Amino acid sequence: MPAGYDRVSVQFASLLRAIKSVADAIDEEGVQAFRRHDYEKANRIVEQARWLGTFQKKVEALQEEWSTFWASTRPTAREIRTPGHRISREVRTPEEAFELPILETLVEFGGRASVAEVLARVKAKMKDALTPYDYQPLPSGSELRWRNTARWCRKKLVQKGLMVRGSPHGIWEISDEGRRWLAEQKGRQTD
Repeated sequence: MPAGYDRVSVQFASLLRAIKSVADAIDEEGVQAFRRHDYEKANRIVEQARWLGTFQKKVEALQEEWSTFWASTRPTAREIRTPGHRISREVRTPEEAFELPILETLVEFGGRASVAEVLARVKAKMKDALTPYDYQPLPSGSELRWRNTARWCRKKLVQKGLMVRGSPHGIWEISDEGRRWLAEQKGRQTD
C-alpha cells in the first residue's frame, strides 16, 4: 500500500471529527435560538444541520471509496476453502483480534465516537495484523471484509456488556464494564 494512503485515511477521520464539532456547534446555536423564541433563526439552523448531515454522509462515502480503491490495488488472497467450509484463520483476521483496538480507540476518543472515526483508527492500529483477504470487498461490494468483521466484533462486545447498547445511530460507545475489562487486559499484557 502506498505510503500516503494512511495519511489520507487519517485526514478523512480528522475531517469527520471537524464536521461533528461543527454539527455540535450548530446544535447548540439552534437550542439557543429556540430558547430565545427566535424560530426563524432556529429553522435556518435546522436547514444547516440537514445540509451538514448530507455532507457528512458524502464524506463517509468518499472515505469508504478511498479504502475500497486502495484495497483493490493490494495483492489478493484466493479464498482458501472448499464448499461448505469457512475461511481459515490464516487468511482472515478473527473478530476477537478487533476487541482491544476497538475499546482502546473508544477510550482515546473519550468513550464514544462515530463509526467512521473508530474504524479509521482501528485500521491504523491493526495495519500489520490485517491480511490481504481482509482488504477485499464483500461479495455484495458494500464494504471491505475487515470493516464487516469489526462491526460483528462490536455486536459481540455489546452482547458482552463491554459496549453500550442503544447508542445513537452511527456512534459506538464503551461501557463502564468495557473500561474495566480493557484495564484488566492491559494489566495482563504488562505482567
